Amino acid sequence: MAIRVGTLKDSSLMARRLAPSRLVVCAAPSYLDAHGVPAAVAELQNHSCLIYAVDGNSQRDWWPFGVDGEIRVPVRDRLRSNNGDILLTAAVNGAGLVYLPTFIASEAIRAGRLSIVRLDQPTPRGTAIHAVYPPERNLPAKTRALIDFLAAHFGPRPEWDEGLSLD
Repeated sequence: MAIRVGTLKDSSLMARRLAPSRLVVCAAPSYLDAHGVPAAVAELQNHSCLIYAVDGNSQRDWWPFGVDGEIRVPVRDRLRSNNGDILLTAAVNGAGLVYLPTFIASEAIRAGRLSIVRLDQPTPRGTAIHAVYPPERNLPAKTRALIDFLAAHFGPRPEWDEGLSLD
């Protein structure tokens, strides 16, 4: 079994949705004070952006917006990493705007170290955290128990989203 975050590609694996994975654009208050708060996705081109290069998008120079991610907004990168914690630290220290899942950014948002940037387009809603596993008829009981536990623990509104104004 593996845990996958994001939109799943077609495969022969079975998948169970464990929790939503919400995305937010955010920045340190110091960055926003110095560079202004963008109100529209078109304004992102004028900002330093910290790009989360995962899931085969290491060369992607745009961020997806719209309910289904159908709007591609070009961004300029100041830093690109496949490690969300590095990008979180850079954002907290005022390096630029970052587009992260709430399970990475929520603690810094609640603590006031990052502010959510409200734009004229929503972030995609279809991403989630899944357990994926081979299509065996007799999945081991301990694997099934772990999947059931994770789904019950995280649920449709995981604790990392509590207290965040996401809509």
